[in-house]
Amino acid sequence: QFELPVVLIVFNNNCYGVLKPQQDSRYGRSIGAELVNPDFLKLAESFGVTANRVDDLQELPSAIKSAVAANQVTLIEVTADIPLPIMESGMRDLHATLA
Repeated sequence: QFELPVVLIVFNNNCYGVLKPQQDSRYGRSIGAELVNPDFLKLAESFGVTANRVDDLQELPSAIKSAVAANQVTLIEVTADIPLPIMESGMRDLHATLA
C-alpha cells in the first residue's frame, strides 16, 4: 500500500535453532524442534515481492546491498548454517554469551 522499500531477512534453519542443539546436547535427541517450512521464495513472489536465497554467509552482505539498491520490497532467505552457542542452563547464560 505504501510501497516502502523494506528488506526482509529470514534465517531458515528448518528448526527452532536455540532448542534443537540444546535438546540434542542434553538428551541426544530432539522432540518438536524440527520445522517443515514453506518455500519462502515462492511465498514472497506470490505477493509480488522480489525474493533471493543466500546459501553462503559470505554472500549475505552483497545480497543486502543489492536488495537496498533495488529500492523495493525484497525478501532474502538465508539457508546457510549459522552456529549458535548452546545455552545449557537457559537464560542465565544469555548475558554471558552475548557479553
